[in-house]
Amino acid sequence: MFFVAIFPGNLAQLNRHQDAFGLDTDRKRIARLFGQPVLIAWALWCTSGRGR
Repeated sequence: MFFVAIFPGNLAQLNRHQDAFGLDTDRKRIARLFGQPVLIAWALWCTSGRGR
């Protein structure tokens, strides 16, 4: 799963205070980390057959 695979990279960007894709503050990077589990859950729900 793509969202799971990129999660460690998102953590690394937060730890290194690295800007990418318009995320120029730690607050934005943290918001992305909290939103990522929602995207993972959504992808799982859509592929489980319940989303149809």
